Amino acid sequence: PSVPVAEDVAAINGGLSYVSRNDLRQVTATVSGRTYIVEADGTLSPRSGPGFFNLTRGAFKALGDINVLGPGPRSDRIMTRGRGLSLEDRISALIAWSRAQGMKQ
Repeated sequence: PSVPVAEDVAAINGGLSYVSRNDLRQVTATVSGRTYIVEADGTLSPRSGPGFFNLTRGAFKALGDINVLGPGPRSDRIMTRGRGLSLEDRISALIAWSRAQGMKQ
C-alpha cells in the first residue's frame, strides 16, 4: 500500500477534513490521521501521520542519495565523505527508505 495523497487532497478540498490554525497562524488540515500544512497559496505540504516520514535536511539529502544509488557502501561513502552527513541522518534516511520499500509491496 502507499499513501493515498490524492484522496486526502480531494477530501481536504471537499471540506471533509479537520482544519486548525496554530499560534503562528499556520493552517493545517487533518484527514485519515495525516496532517498537511496549508500554504497561503493553497498548496498542501505533508506534515505528519501514517506513511509520512519526518526527516531533517541532511536525512532528506541522504535519502536522495540512497534513492539514486541504493543502500550500501558506495552511497554511504558519498554521504559521509562527499556530503559530510551525520550517522544519525544516514540512519534516518535508511529507515525511511526501507519502510517506503515495504509500502510498495
